[in-house]
Amino acid sequence: MTEPPLLAVEILSAGSFERDAVTKRAEYAKAGLDDYWVVDPRSAEVFVHLRHGDDLRLASVVDASTPATVESPFAVSVHLAQRD
Repeated sequence: MTEPPLLAVEILSAGSFERDAVTKRAEYAKAGLDDYWVVDPRSAEVFVHLRHGDDLRLASVVDASTPATVESPFAVSVHLAQRD
């Protein structure tokens, strides 16, 4: 049996919302993924989904003014408004 990745991150593009936010989320939940982020560059938001039973549920929405910080599956912070 193949283990799911620790984290999956999707970047939305025009026309990909349904596939990334709905279809892939269901597929990833079925595969056993625990942490799934959907990044919307147009609104500068990160939608953080975490495992809840057999599903991946929306746990938080982080906008560009706040770093997206999680402890699981590892500690990481991403700040969408920051560019180098």
